[in-house]
Order: sequence, then structure tokens, then C-alpha cells
Amino acid sequence: MSNIHQLPKPGHNVEDNLSKLVSFYRDEIKPFPNAKWDNHEWLVKGFVDVAARQANKDTKLYFTRHNGKGSKVKVSNDDMQPFRCPILSNIAKCHISYENTRKRKQCGSLQIKINAYRFLDDILSSQRKNAQQLVNVHFQDAIKLALKSIQVTTAYRVDVQLKAISKFIYDWKLTTARSKYK
Repeated sequence: MSNIHQLPKPGHNVEDNLSKLVSFYRDEIKPFPNAKWDNHEWLVKGFVDVAARQANKDTKLYFTRHNGKGSKVKVSNDDMQPFRCPILSNIAKCHISYENTRKRKQCGSLQIKINAYRFLDDILSSQRKNAQQLVNVHFQDAIKLALKSIQVTTAYRVDVQLKAISKFIYDWKLTTARSKYK
């Protein structure tokens, strides 16, 4: 699997880099064969690790926006909405596919990464920006938002994931501005 991390060639633009990355994971690698790329709910049972107590459940990843109902308030699958920024959703799906292809991950750790993307989605939509305009200040605003809405220990985990997201976006040249959040 060492050939998977092929950085884009110099000179390619942001749109080309993302379309090639999406095509690579959606059409060639397909790390989650039961998942439909355009859906915001992916069935990943059998392709990620889960806790023993959840082994008999359908394991899903949710590429959805915050429900706006507060911490630990669940909504039905029908009420879940996809990310406001479809480009960010594609980046998140590529990132999750990349991570699980490199090494099989726990479903919960992948969902925490998606949660970090949710905070970025909230910030980008509130500032009327798209994912290709991401810069350090958006990551800083995302962690501030996380600190306001979730517990500090969980916000720490989100911050770690925001750093990983920044590195992924930087490595694959998915933004017009070349900056890394640290």
C-alpha cells in the first residue's frame, strides 16, 4: 500500500488535485465497498474496527453537519443534513478513505475526524467561504467553536484532528493558500 500516498505533481491546480483524489478513492481504491460516495451516511461494517459491544450493529460513518440541538442530542437519520460545503465533504471522504486504507481504524476515531470537519464546515458556512479558501484562521475559529460547544477533553481530540486535516490538505495541495495549522 505504499503507492497510495502519491502527492500531486507541481503545477496542478486545486480543482484538479481534488478531482483526481476523489476519483482515486471513489473509483479505484473503494475502501468501503458498501458506501455510496454521494451519500452522507456510509455503511462501513466489516471495514473498520468496532468495540465488541457494537459488533452486531450496523456500523456507519455520518458525513453530516451539526444538528444544532446541543451536545448528545440525537436526531433520526432522516433529519440529518449533509455538509453545507460539498467540496469539504469530498475532502473529508477522501481523508477518511486515505486513513482507513493506510491502516484499519476504529469507527469512533474516524467519526471524531469527521466531527472536526463539521466544525470547519460551520466556520466556512458562517463566513461564506469554500473549502479551497481554508487558511489557519479557519482552523483556529473551528477549535474556538469546539471549545464553546463540547467538553474540553473532546475539544482537545478535535484539535488533534484539525492538525491532521490541515496536514492532509497541505500535502495534497487542496487549498489556494499554502498554510499549515499547528
